[in-house]
Amino acid sequence: MTTLYVTDLDGTLLLPDGSLGRRTLTVVNAFIASGGLITYATGRSFHSANRALTGLNLHLPVITYAGAILVDPISGVAEAAEMIPAPIIHTLLAVFASCGLQPVLFIIQDGRDRVCWIEGNLSPGIEFFLRTRHSDPRHMPLKNWKEIDLHSVFYISVIAGVVELAELNESLGADIRGSCHIIFVEDIYAPGYHWLEFTSAIGTKAHAVEKVQSLTGTNSLICFGDSHNDLPMFSIADQSYAMANSIDEVKLHATAVIGSNTDEGVAVWLEAQFF
Repeated sequence: MTTLYVTDLDGTLLLPDGSLGRRTLTVVNAFIASGGLITYATGRSFHSANRALTGLNLHLPVITYAGAILVDPISGVAEAAEMIPAPIIHTLLAVFASCGLQPVLFIIQDGRDRVCWIEGNLSPGIEFFLRTRHSDPRHMPLKNWKEIDLHSVFYISVIAGVVELAELNESLGADIRGSCHIIFVEDIYAPGYHWLEFTSAIGTKAHAVEKVQSLTGTNSLICFGDSHNDLPMFSIADQSYAMANSIDEVKLHATAVIGSNTDEGVAVWLEAQFF
């Protein structure tokens, strides 16, 4: 039996400040060098994840944008994204406008991922997003949504307070829920900011993990995670491990709870199992 190991990044493999711990770097690289098959599944883009993982010798396809895109970590080349249906994008944009909320749309253009928003009177959520991602080469500000092909949208984020996003989430109709995978989370690096995120119905970590398993020929799966977007891959894993800092729902669905990301729990678990 050949096992694939998949870890979330933020709140799981990474330290609370979003950096890679020295022990984690050493243990994971040793695991890979010994023949271990490990990759990550994150809500981040490859651009963002790659900066946080400097020195980690990954070679299997990595899972980005919560499952929407697989990327070769060596070349940085992405496979085709799982797109959100364009009619659903039209519906969502109308819903956002009616609620006075401004979205960020992520698209594929000329073979690369781009980040789009409407310039002008920016919401606090958009301002926060841009302030924490200055000089990002993916940025593509727009004057209106007609400047892009909505068929190229694979990910949507709305960043705002918990109450207004909860109301928006509750208002979404069956057509949207049937066409999208929806994640509602608080930003672990900026308490008070919440994210309502949309991918296609198959743009999940579970679907992407199954593709990596097919590509690698593995027949067993062990996962590590801490938040809502890890639950789809937990549902298909042979073993799933929640971090001590995980939300309660993840702990309930886990095989066991291991150390926190502060204590580099994934590395400690791997070290105990293999070294």
